[in-house]
Amino acid sequence: MRKRIVLSSLVGLFLATGLGSCLKDGLTGSNPLVAPVRKMDLTIRVRGTGKLEAAHSLRVTAMLWWKPITWVIPEGAMVKKGDLIVTFEKKDIENEYRTAKADYAVAQAELKKSKMELEAKKHQLEAEIKSCEADLVIAKLELERIRSLPRPDDVRQKESALRRAKATFDVAREEYERMSRFKGQGILADAEVRRMISEMKEAEAAYICAQSDLRVTQAGAHPDNIREAELEVEQAQIALDQAKQGMPDTVKQLEAAVEKQKAQTEKAKNTLDQKKKDLKNTEMTAPVDGMVVYRTVNQKKIAKGVKMWKGCAIMDLPDLSKMIVKTKIREDHIDRVKKGQKVAVHIDALPAENFTGEVTEVGKIAKDKAEGEVLGWAQEKQESGIKVFDVTVAIDQSDKRLVPNLMAKMDILVETREGVLVVPLDAVTEKNGETFVTVKSGGRMEKRPVELGAECGDLVVVKSGLKEGERVCLSAEKRKAREADTELHREITKP
Repeated sequence: MRKRIVLSSLVGLFLATGLGSCLKDGLTGSNPLVAPVRKMDLTIRVRGTGKLEAAHSLRVTAMLWWKPITWVIPEGAMVKKGDLIVTFEKKDIENEYRTAKADYAVAQAELKKSKMELEAKKHQLEAEIKSCEADLVIAKLELERIRSLPRPDDVRQKESALRRAKATFDVAREEYERMSRFKGQGILADAEVRRMISEMKEAEAAYICAQSDLRVTQAGAHPDNIREAELEVEQAQIALDQAKQGMPDTVKQLEAAVEKQKAQTEKAKNTLDQKKKDLKNTEMTAPVDGMVVYRTVNQKKIAKGVKMWKGCAIMDLPDLSKMIVKTKIREDHIDRVKKGQKVAVHIDALPAENFTGEVTEVGKIAKDKAEGEVLGWAQEKQESGIKVFDVTVAIDQSDKRLVPNLMAKMDILVETREGVLVVPLDAVTEKNGETFVTVKSGGRMEKRPVELGAECGDLVVVKSGLKEGERVCLSAEKRKAREADTELHREITKP
């Protein structure tokens, strides 16, 4: 029946067999320890250790700067979405909120006042422009009226016309009076008399009209009056232009004052909103269902009175239905680990239970073993000089006993080789690129070259050069070096 054995059992088997052979052959303490060449089914494994964590977990972080915790829900408690989980000191924030609220109210009042002043000034300037426009229209109409009045030259013309009309009338009247003496004496015909009367009356009418025109003309505009009216128009136009030109600048100044006050009001509102948000963040509730798992601050778990900085992790709320283990595999072993490989998982807290898993993710970039360690505030990270790769293993089983932070040991099943010859690595030496073993046959020692295959922990596959049942000598120096290296490997695989 074929046997599949773990590495520790194999090593024990080889050492026990070698020691038994030594005793059977009657070797003394100075004789080398020997081990038989065995044929067996060999399961190649890569070991790692880590802590259980949920595949899906929500991290809760502090939303305030340097506020002490006043209450926190016990670790391990199961919470529902919306349950209160942690509270912070709020007295200072309440005072800041009230101050911010008052500042915002003042800023709103100042903004309203600035807007009212802007609108009032706009109406005032618009009214001034309309008034200037009306003054300009009146000045223009007055100028047109004055310009339409007669000038002094017209007066002189009218006076001349009046003298001519008077002379014509005087002549016509004297002619009529002189000739009227002969009326009825048969010297003048009646038609002639009527003509003379008619000419006299026309001359009289022309004379009266000339008198009237002269009076009207004498009441006409003087050049000084016209110039004065023109100046009135010019002044009205200047006043209108100034009002129109001054309005944009004045309005811009007031609009700038409004915009400045808007910015101050918005700033006050943002401050108020932030203080309101800060006040709300003094009482944090669970964003999802889950189990409370505390985080550490300065390498200590959170507790009442601890001050947190904004963004500092407070706790995790993991979904326990699917658990994973993250481990670190040394760079000289990572080439054997592939996604999809099966894993045997042993939980320290559940020694009687066997769990299985599968490699779900293999890191592609080597990093220092110390990278990713949780540090305190302003604590500097120290490089270890050991390069490792991150490997994630998903646990197949869902068990209520599997909770975060439990330590787990994992054997990643790389491959199984059936019926291969194996010897301890301590039996192999290398020189000039060739590998040798020392074979003990009876009382003779024979140095024999061998072709080796894959290593598996403390064992190595022998492809040629040895037969099953032969005995090989173990090197005490190499065993000590291997044991020292094994201790180092155990140390670096600690989570």
